[in-house]
Amino acid sequence: MKARYLSLKPLIVWRPQSTDWAQIFGRSAPVHLEIGFGHGENLVKQAATHPQIDFVGIEMDWECVARALRRVAQTGLSNVRVCLGDARSILTYRFDSSSLDAIVSLFPCPWPKERHAKHRLFDAPFLKLMQNRLKNGREATIVTDSEEYADWIMEQAVACTIQASVKTTSAGYDTKYERKWLSEGARHFYKITIPSAQTEAVRREIALQGHTIHRFDPARFTPIDQTGSIAVLFKETLYDPAREKAMIRTVVIEDDVQQHVWIEIVRRDDGWRIRPSQGTGFMPTVGMQRALDLLKEAAERQF
Repeated sequence: MKARYLSLKPLIVWRPQSTDWAQIFGRSAPVHLEIGFGHGENLVKQAATHPQIDFVGIEMDWECVARALRRVAQTGLSNVRVCLGDARSILTYRFDSSSLDAIVSLFPCPWPKERHAKHRLFDAPFLKLMQNRLKNGREATIVTDSEEYADWIMEQAVACTIQASVKTTSAGYDTKYERKWLSEGARHFYKITIPSAQTEAVRREIALQGHTIHRFDPARFTPIDQTGSIAVLFKETLYDPAREKAMIRTVVIEDDVQQHVWIEIVRRDDGWRIRPSQGTGFMPTVGMQRALDLLKEAAERQF
C-alpha cells in the first residue's frame, strides 16, 4: 500500500484537551484556523503566503486530510497542522478562549434539504463558540455560494444577538468548490463576518468517575438506551471469558456531538471495573459519564 499523504508529521492526533499551539509549532505566532479545508488548496496557499502565521485546518474526511498532508509535504511548509474530526469537538476541546487570530470556512456544505438541517454546522451555539475562541477584535469569515444558507446563518446570528454582517464577494479563493460553482455559472458569493466577543466560557469537560461493582453476569447483562437531550445508545456487547472482560460499543450524542466509544467492564481484585477502554479516544463529557452510570445500573439490575 502506497501512502498518499507522504508524511503524517503535520497531523494533530485527537486528544480531549486544549493544545499549546506555540509548543506544537515551536514558536509564538498568530494562529489562523480553517474549518473544512477540502483538498487544502487555500490552507497551503495561505501558509506559503504568510510564513509569519501558523495555520491549523479541520476536516472530517480522511481523503481530504491525506491530500492536504501531501500538499504540505510537497511544499515543505512548517507552519501548517491539520486535524481529522468534527469541528465542534475540536474547537471545543483543542482551543482555549481567545486563542485564535482568525477563523475561515470556505464553501461549507449548506445541507439544503430541511430534513438535513440538523447537520448544518454554523448554528447559533457554534457561532457563539467561534466568538469565544477568537481574540478580541478578530473575526470569523464564512463564504458560501448559497444565498439560502447565508440567510440561515444570519438568522442564527440574530437569534443569539451576534452583530454579524453579510455582503456579496467575487471569486478569488481558487478552491475545488469555488471552481465548481464558477463552472456552473455562479458570479458572486456571500461573505459572512462574525466578530469576536467575550462570551460565556464553553463547557468543556468533567472529571469522569468510573465504577466498581462486586458482581457481573455477562449472560444476563442488558443495558438500556437513553434518549433525550443526551442520548446514550448501546450497540453491542462482546465478552471474553478467558480475560473476564466485557466490551460495550457505545454511541453518546450530546449538543450535536457524537462519540463512538468502547467501554469495558473488566474483572480486577477489588471487583468489576466499568471504565472507557484504553485507546478509545473519548471526550470526558456529561454524556460520557451518563454512559458509565447506565452500565453500572444495568449490571446491578442483574441481581
